[in-house]
Amino acid sequence: MKAFGGSYVLTVDLIAESLVDDKVKGVYYDARLYRREPKKIVWRADVHLTRGNVLAGGAGEILATDLLRRLSADAVVKACEKLASPADAMETSLEW
Repeated sequence: MKAFGGSYVLTVDLIAESLVDDKVKGVYYDARLYRREPKKIVWRADVHLTRGNVLAGGAGEILATDLLRRLSADAVVKACEKLASPADAMETSLEW
């Protein structure tokens, strides 16, 4: 982390999984944005991802895009090319 030199660090921790018939049907995450110096939480979100087969394939991209949307809505991120694309209009099943 120190070698990277970023002023902020975004962490996304897996909190729990919901299983049905031994298959993952939902995932709960805790997302936090920290300022490195002084170490302080500047943003936080509870995330519940429930999207059937997407959990096996494109869940990472869906999670990242929705985190960007939320950061933008909360005025933490001012601009992002990913949010300006037509894919931004795609509806997902993330709960905030």
